Amino acid sequence: MSYGVLRSNTPARDKLPALQRYKAKLVRQHTERANKVLLDTKEHDLLEGEEKSLFQVPRILKRRESRDIRQLTDEHGTTHPNFRDITANFVTHLSRKYQPIAVDETALATLQNFLHCVCQTAYAEQLQQPITNDELLASLGAGALRKSPVIDGLSLEFYTANWDPSARSYYDSLIICS
Repeated sequence: MSYGVLRSNTPARDKLPALQRYKAKLVRQHTERANKVLLDTKEHDLLEGEEKSLFQVPRILKRRESRDIRQLTDEHGTTHPNFRDITANFVTHLSRKYQPIAVDETALATLQNFLHCVCQTAYAEQLQQPITNDELLASLGAGALRKSPVIDGLSLEFYTANWDPSARSYYDSLIICS
């Protein structure tokens, strides 16, 4: 493509933008290919301060190849080189391994006779009381920074920054900007 532009009879001022477009396209394609190959590069594979480069490509490809399961020998000694058979054997093995365990009901009753109740009635009343703002604030203070204390994904910093201890309830205490 670039040779065609250089050999054409167009003026030099028109050749330069065309060559720059081809150069940008080549750089973009090279970057896309490098990013696809380098997706598997781990930080410990790089030297300090080194950016991901094509230098790591042979190592990455070798690591990928070593991780591939090319054949599987099952418990009966049969070798399966086919991907579908390998997958089916994994599914069979894991479904057998993690199937429900048969439990003897009499053994459970016997076990329950030996266990003592840990939760005394005095604690039951405390557990029924609503959670106070002071208890919530204390639990937030015990949390780690940049970690979410609950499933909503909001970090400890969010809760502590938006906490209003004078509010009547937890939901009233969060100040959400609209």
